[in-house]
Amino acid sequence: MTNQCTATAHRTGQRCGRAAITGATVCYVHGGAAPAVKAAAARRVAEAKAAAQVTRLGARTDISPADALLDLVHWTAGEVAYWRTQVEALDREALTWGVTRIKDGGQDYGTTAEARPNIAYVLLAQSSDRLASYCVAALKAGVDERRVQLAQRQGEVTADVLRSVLAVMFELVIGTLRGEGIAQARIVDALTVAWRERVAVTVPAELRRIGGEAK
Repeated sequence: MTNQCTATAHRTGQRCGRAAITGATVCYVHGGAAPAVKAAAARRVAEAKAAAQVTRLGARTDISPADALLDLVHWTAGEVAYWRTQVEALDREALTWGVTRIKDGGQDYGTTAEARPNIAYVLLAQSSDRLASYCVAALKAGVDERRVQLAQRQGEVTADVLRSVLAVMFELVIGTLRGEGIAQARIVDALTVAWRERVAVTVPAELRRIGGEAK
């Protein structure tokens, strides 16, 4: 069943009759086209699919507490490494300021921008906190410190490999377009935005998948 856009139409004052984009509560006209909205929607779709897969395919796995903690250290370190690169790529304004609300219709219609940590920074902080807690738990459980450090490094390497592979594939696409003489600046810009949004969803999801398969 398609969800109806929750925005209010400016001309009629009534709720918008368009369908919301998949994973969001607004349609393409009422903010669904914004990169941040599309990225958040893609994350929700990916999370919903992952949850459905767990429900359908999840089964008991025999694993020692020590190995389970090391698995968590492994892929969470990869998440930290990934979100750190995303934060480093942000300019100063994008790090602490951005659009937080878009509404078309009603007395309070318009676009709202305010000081708020970028989602990449928030997710970096969250994954860093989780990594620290997993490392402490692993050490308290008697897991050798060297094994904890190795698992953490493996997660970082995995994230680097995934980013490198995706970057090479992206450059190949751009090179092909240029070879065909159709790589106008607007096309490259649009592809770059779409690629970054997809990578933001794909890398963490693949790290979680790898961590799950390792169990």
